Amino acid sequence: MESASFNYIPALIYIGFLVFVVASFWRAFEKANAPGVASIIPIFNLVVMCNIGGISPWLVLAMFIPVVNIFIGLYIYYKFFEAYVSEGLALLGAFFPIFVVPYVGFSSSVDYR
Repeated sequence: MESASFNYIPALIYIGFLVFVVASFWRAFEKANAPGVASIIPIFNLVVMCNIGGISPWLVLAMFIPVVNIFIGLYIYYKFFEAYVSEGLALLGAFFPIFVVPYVGFSSSVDYR
């Protein structure tokens, strides 16, 4: 009798996707002269994103308030991306960061302002 088999293909795709996202954030942090390792440290990465975006890091405390955290998170992402790209692309990045982070991280035409 064969035991239940685990399909490794979706797991490997997911792990590869996570590595790609982490590498994208790492490169985006380094473009702003922030430590790249800060991108993988929970909560501290939000503080660094606030610093890069030019807003108060104290907003991270508001992330602990239910419902408010949604709006604060969108604002932090928007200001973070606005430090790199135009307002329109920053707005897209606030709602769909998965599409904008690789562009910011790996594009040679995008630089920290």
